Amino acid sequence: MEKRKRFAKSTLLNIVLLLGAFLMLTPLFWMLATAFTSNKFLAPSSLIPHDVTFENFLYAWTFPKQFNSNVTMGTFLWNSLFTSVVITAGGIIIDSLAAYVLAFKQFPGRNLFYYMALATLMVPVYVILVPEYLIVVELGWLNSYKAL
Repeated sequence: MEKRKRFAKSTLLNIVLLLGAFLMLTPLFWMLATAFTSNKFLAPSSLIPHDVTFENFLYAWTFPKQFNSNVTMGTFLWNSLFTSVVITAGGIIIDSLAAYVLAFKQFPGRNLFYYMALATLMVPVYVILVPEYLIVVELGWLNSYKAL
């Protein structure tokens, strides 16, 4: 009897979780249905498009050309990949070296350096965002990789 009760409880919990997951994923399904639906419709009437088309993706890939610009979605993709890879790799290298020094080396001012590094993590990014932007503008690095 106990086994049956546990099975019913587990099944009910799984059903509730599946319904919750579907509810949370509905906007994603709606986005995909809209992406694969022709531009004739303002919004798809169902989550399964009737006339599947890839023309929206081709239009999105060449979208900036509609504004007589030489920048395309490929440029945006390259910028995103390049910056994320370089920043992640640089962060891993620099942060792991700093962590090694703080964890295993003894030097004068080690505790001060540690607490200063810890204090910078406690400052919200919104506090330093405007000053950082102003510094980037003053250096002339706006819209360049150097600003990163």
